Amino acid sequence: MEHQHRSTLKQQNKPFKSRHATKGSIRDKFKGKVESQNLSIKNAAKVTKASRKNRAKMVQQKRKQELVEANRLFHNAPKIVAMIPLCPDIDVASAISALFGCVGQSFAGAPVLNLKNEFKQSIQFVAPERSLLSVLDAVKVADYVVFLMSAEVEVDKFGDLVLTSIKAQGLPSVYHMVQHLERHDAKRQYGIRKSLLSFVSLHFPGDQKLYSAGLNQECVNLLRQITAQRPKPVIWRDEYSYILADHVEHEAADLSTVTLKVTGYVRGGSLSANQLVHIPFYGDFQISSIWSAPTADNHRAMDVLPEELELPVPDLQETLQSENPVDEMDAEQTWPTEEELNEGDAQRAKMERKIHRVPKGTSSYQAAWIIESDEEDDEEEDNNSMSVDEPQGGMTQHNGALSDATSDDEEYEELALEEKDGDFDNTVDANEELTSYEELKKQRELQDDLEFPDEIDTPRDIPAQVRFQRYRGLKSFRSSPWDAYENLPKDYAKIFQFANVKQTYKSVLLRCQEEGVAPGTRVTVNIANVPASICGTYDSLRPFPIFGLLYHEHKFSLLNLLVTRPTPVAPSSSNEEISDDSYIENQPIRSKDPLILQCGFRRYIVKPIYSSHTPPPPNGIYKFERFFHIGKPTVATVYAPIQFGQGPVILFSTNPDKETKLVATGSVLNMDVKRIIAKRLILTGHPFKINKRSAVIRFMFFNPKDVLYFKPVQLVTKLGRIGHIRESVGTHGYMKCIFDGQIRQEDTVCMYLYKRVFPKWNSQILSLEELQRVHPTKEKNSDVIFTA
Repeated sequence: MEHQHRSTLKQQNKPFKSRHATKGSIRDKFKGKVESQNLSIKNAAKVTKASRKNRAKMVQQKRKQELVEANRLFHNAPKIVAMIPLCPDIDVASAISALFGCVGQSFAGAPVLNLKNEFKQSIQFVAPERSLLSVLDAVKVADYVVFLMSAEVEVDKFGDLVLTSIKAQGLPSVYHMVQHLERHDAKRQYGIRKSLLSFVSLHFPGDQKLYSAGLNQECVNLLRQITAQRPKPVIWRDEYSYILADHVEHEAADLSTVTLKVTGYVRGGSLSANQLVHIPFYGDFQISSIWSAPTADNHRAMDVLPEELELPVPDLQETLQSENPVDEMDAEQTWPTEEELNEGDAQRAKMERKIHRVPKGTSSYQAAWIIESDEEDDEEEDNNSMSVDEPQGGMTQHNGALSDATSDDEEYEELALEEKDGDFDNTVDANEELTSYEELKKQRELQDDLEFPDEIDTPRDIPAQVRFQRYRGLKSFRSSPWDAYENLPKDYAKIFQFANVKQTYKSVLLRCQEEGVAPGTRVTVNIANVPASICGTYDSLRPFPIFGLLYHEHKFSLLNLLVTRPTPVAPSSSNEEISDDSYIENQPIRSKDPLILQCGFRRYIVKPIYSSHTPPPPNGIYKFERFFHIGKPTVATVYAPIQFGQGPVILFSTNPDKETKLVATGSVLNMDVKRIIAKRLILTGHPFKINKRSAVIRFMFFNPKDVLYFKPVQLVTKLGRIGHIRESVGTHGYMKCIFDGQIRQEDTVCMYLYKRVFPKWNSQILSLEELQRVHPTKEKNSDVIFTA
């Protein structure tokens, strides 16, 4: 037997302590080896083969249960298919008739195709009119989208606008169908299919198929794909409950409101009577009751009486209060006495009342026009004395002019000339001229903002300490402290703030899962106090959806939206400019310009302010952006109802004289009310005299008081020097400054000033009246108008 020494006598070498990887470790890493994890004996004893098998079995059962729950919805409820036309010559009714005819059924106006015998499912078609909002509402509730294209007409700019907007909103499973392909021969059909598939792959990369509406076999294949495939989930939509109305009735409650009865299948999440529901173009409403409704394939539906499934609980029902009540005396520390109030009123009246010495009989209105200055009275007396002396010489000249005019009448005659200026003025539209001027002014301001961002000229007629009294200087824009609750506007008292938004979001979702009517149930929802103008707007082919809101989503808060302006289509030649005939807005967008905001299910007219999108700084300060630049991610801030999660955001233009254009797309960033948006101003000066580290700077201020007022603010040059104001020189605003090094004569000295800005309280729901005002219906381009 071989002799072995015990382990205590073996030599132990020191480990290799280099921070860099050795060649051997790099070679082992790229060979595909996986580093073994050193498990402790205690943990290794727990992870046995039986426990691993049990864990795998539980995961498998959970996935199977999720699949069963997802497919259980379509045992009774039909799958919703939205038919979206992308070309102007598309006939949606003909395409639906072709799908009905391929299985031996006739399309008689009913949108539901019963395929229980063939595929054990049914399909409900939704055919919105060729308007943007109708298309977006149809896609919001659709399980599948079929884009209809033509073999004869190309996709126009409205089709491009629809595709871009739908992709930004959230897209379910997609199919493509072509019409009028049978009108061409086989060789021509191959080229058309290849061209259309190239266009489809541009928007939807991957293996896409194209179905012809003129071939029965391809229509059957499309129906088989729809019924056999599980719909692609839309994450943000599946958290909400929604109903696509199969039938709508109303009962008059009073002269102005009705009780709306909407019948349909509950989809998405559970629907509770304590929640609020949103009706597009009308707003949020409370539910009075939820009743069961018989399914369409129940032959004994007439014998089954509806049951009351849920009634709202008064203590748990969500209220229609959207704003926090404002207490005017909330921050008041002392209450003034009655004597102080009377004394203040008397002093204010004394300051407002001015006493004039006027002749008797003069009214207060006439007295307001009388000037009391002695110097002006003297000037008037001098003018009057001069006017008295003038008539002697002036009259002789006038008489001579009369005699000359009398002699000239015999030789000349008066002839009226045509005024051409009036004809030219008739050809110029004043509104169009004003619009063109405003657009040109915006273009110049945008160019200045790109070349010289935030730089302004110090006014000469107003002292700088008065003009910029609300601004402050910061030593560091990133780290200098700024109190988020300092000098807040009164609108901040109206909004709601959560201590922990994520935790509130989780608790709201958990509450919605525990109560309410389960998805897949056909119900009749009674909605109370709906405006009577909604009557008559229901059409079986056009979408009429209602959406259940999560708790607290009716209340207002500060919404920060991360949006990006898409780049317009580049011209084919470098000499050409970007065409205005595009579905993407290429005009400058300034902060507080009105836009149409679609956030999740709801739409508003808002005037957002923009700020930079940067990693969160320690002090929470973000730079205000005067313009919404193209291709740059920007945060838009508005007062709007709460939107949990990262719902999709789309912005559209609101110019009534032009067509609807896409401005930006994005998502909800957060609801941070402590976000400080600081507007920056840069006052610039130029070196007058330079002496090593000191220099005399001019043209930044124009009086010594302003120099003394802004003396504590730090100075920065464009070439990187840092300094401060030492003292004022002279009486014209010149100042002596000290820098950390010698500056150049061509350098520019800058002073950065900041002011916190807030959005305006002007968000309102996009109603039908507001939509007609913003985008009135036009006859020439009825396909691309922003109508409902």
